[in-house]
Amino acid sequence: MASTIYNLNDVNVQVILPQAFKIVQNDSTKKNVNCKNYANAGFFAKLGDGSTIPVGNLAINGKIITDAAHQANWLSSYNKPQSTIVVHTNNTLEMVYTNNLQTVPNLKYAISGIPILKGGWNQGDKYKVEGYVGNEKYNTWHTFLGIRGDKLVLVGARANSVQMPYLMEVLGLNDSIKLDGGGSFIMKSDTFIKATSENRRINNVIAW
Repeated sequence: MASTIYNLNDVNVQVILPQAFKIVQNDSTKKNVNCKNYANAGFFAKLGDGSTIPVGNLAINGKIITDAAHQANWLSSYNKPQSTIVVHTNNTLEMVYTNNLQTVPNLKYAISGIPILKGGWNQGDKYKVEGYVGNEKYNTWHTFLGIRGDKLVLVGARANSVQMPYLMEVLGLNDSIKLDGGGSFIMKSDTFIKATSENRRINNVIAW
């Protein structure tokens, strides 16, 4: 029989109203982001000069920063549809599967990541067609973003690939993606900070 008990140690949760949700590009070390409350967000690639560029889909305040259809063809996500959480201008939420953010109406914020749950269903290894290889889901600290009703749920948790979908289910998420983790992981507010030891340069954060 399947395991039915999930131990919620090493799980940190922040519920965010759509109108309070922000994505901020910083391209700075993760402990030196100029935001009061934030967590590391989307995947990125590092350039030769040390700077970073986002990969997959990313939109901020209605502006498309990048999408898979129009980014550099050397990126593993190039032209591959991406599991993407979208906040619309009327603050409604959905998870879409697209490589072209220009096709998403009333776009306010969008960010892609490794699919964990869609419509409540475990997405298994479907991330492979989106340009991921699987080692992104190793047992370390990860950031997750999901939808629960009319709210966004940001999760910082230490989990492995088997635990991830069960954790999302326990937290009541219907749709969820895994964002960056490992050396990029940080979750910070006024009185709380959890981070891995590295102070890695990251590209963007979720703020509230």
